[in-house]
Amino acid sequence: HEVKNPLAILGMGIDYMAKNLHVTDPNVAGILTDMNDAVKRADTIIHGLLDFSMPHALNLHAEDLNHLLEQSLAMVRHDLSSSGQIRIVRELSKDLPAACLDRNKIKQVFVNLLLNAIHAMPEGGTLTIRTDARTLQAGEVDRDAGSRIPDQLRAGETVVVTEILDSGTGIDTEKMAKIFEPFFTTKPTGKGTGLGLTVTKKIVELHHGTIDIRNRPEGGAHVTLRFKI
Repeated sequence: HEVKNPLAILGMGIDYMAKNLHVTDPNVAGILTDMNDAVKRADTIIHGLLDFSMPHALNLHAEDLNHLLEQSLAMVRHDLSSSGQIRIVRELSKDLPAACLDRNKIKQVFVNLLLNAIHAMPEGGTLTIRTDARTLQAGEVDRDAGSRIPDQLRAGETVVVTEILDSGTGIDTEKMAKIFEPFFTTKPTGKGTGLGLTVTKKIVELHHGTIDIRNRPEGGAHVTLRFKI
């Protein structure tokens, strides 16, 4: 509140000046827009820090991952239309069992990952989403040394799997180990807070799931999410 309340006051002041200030200097409108964008960016970072630092209780229900993916795609429709020509390929299992999930938090995860994929394809490309259910095999899920919750998944358990693949630029090998660190981002300055993947990983861990991000041999990134049934 000590940070968010002053930001709200600044935002209201900027909005008031933009509507009521009549000046001849053509730079004023641009300055006010830049100020408003800076306030919104700061507010976004505060929200991200709250999501990362405060353990919110999960509102768990049996959910259809296919349905949540479709809803998340609808939420990024504007970004899809404003990017280059992006083709969406759906490979969704028709008989996918329900998983016990917090629908709003999982949609936050999907939106973060979908936006990352879209932004990695500014000239267009192919966005593939897959779902499936499978039994984990020995060695399929490595223990994540950075995980804050031990024993996420074990061999022999049945999981629902979501995969998001893009044909974009991929992630530099030297940066791959840092992608879940707070405030680390591969996006240009002003295009990302560096908290999206950090919060995403925490949400997945709270569900006792796993997230894996790798580069595709043919180019682009491949994200795999696994959740217990």
